Amino acid sequence: MQNLPLNNGPLNFAGHISLEQVDQGIRPWRLNFKDLPLYHSPGLIGRASAPSGVRLNVISDTSTLTLSAAHLPYIPDMPAEETLKMDLLVDGKFHQRVTNANTVGQPFDYTFTDIPAGEHRLEVWLDVFHPLQVMAVTIDDAATAKAFNDTRPKWLVYGSSITHCRQAHGPSETWPALVAAEYDLNLTTLGVGGNCHLDPMLLRDMRGQPADLISTCVGINIYGGSTFNDRTFIPHVIGMIKTLREGHPLTPLMVVSPISSPPRESEKNAVGMTLNDYRQQVKQTVQLVQQHDNDQHLFYHDGIQLFGSDLAHHMPDLLHPNGDGIHVLAKNYAKQIMPTLLNDLKSHAR
Repeated sequence: MQNLPLNNGPLNFAGHISLEQVDQGIRPWRLNFKDLPLYHSPGLIGRASAPSGVRLNVISDTSTLTLSAAHLPYIPDMPAEETLKMDLLVDGKFHQRVTNANTVGQPFDYTFTDIPAGEHRLEVWLDVFHPLQVMAVTIDDAATAKAFNDTRPKWLVYGSSITHCRQAHGPSETWPALVAAEYDLNLTTLGVGGNCHLDPMLLRDMRGQPADLISTCVGINIYGGSTFNDRTFIPHVIGMIKTLREGHPLTPLMVVSPISSPPRESEKNAVGMTLNDYRQQVKQTVQLVQQHDNDQHLFYHDGIQLFGSDLAHHMPDLLHPNGDGIHVLAKNYAKQIMPTLLNDLKSHAR
């Protein structure tokens, strides 16, 4: 086997915000690790250290590919053993999933086999929920390798655990990954389970990221954490939109309100708001900014239309869609939302 260099070679990372060079490899982050103390929340840092949507790309004619990686401690701490999953896609199509009940700090080789003959784009999707240190990538001795120049439209997604998709069957089967595959998009997903609280530092990261399309979904974590009340929620959603607009003034931007969670729809939280209250205020906020700024590239979509109470059988905890439910959500998202964003993107090119 031959080792591919992790830096300055044919192999490239995608779907991250920053890459940290560590002693034995590279750790991908979905925030800027150099500013780590400024993110303040251990929960946010922990979720953003999990590489949901992060993948490695290379074009090669190898028949096998091995990814050596070590499972790193979570912030806050997680159980020492959980199953990790890695997916290989060949020319954008699912090829193989390798799993491992890894222990923290111990390296493991994820080996993908029986890759079809000839030159193909190989894409390894990293585990959704566990922070990783990528230590090596190897291919066949006689194989060639070259970089994949990804010219596809860049889609930037922000949300909660429902976007993070810990319940997905595998890392290439989160709803953002499924939608990106259907529309051939270059995805960066900032789903941060339990931590979608409109953190300014993360919004600044989004502001600075290249993006042709942007999607956000806000409200469910704010309801659960009673983060903002009737006085503060709308100003913070306005702040999110305005921050994103500083870096992306004309980029198609979709703001989605929370999907259904039946127990929370009419149950008031600690600041006296129901989930439906937050949903209505997201809609009100988007309409306000659309009118005030004459923003023709800003859109709102009702989360109930994406995943309503009629789909509660796909939500064992009445909050998170399960693996099959994530596929339903992806199908609805692809049908209901993406045509609006992509049609607006096309209008820019005319």
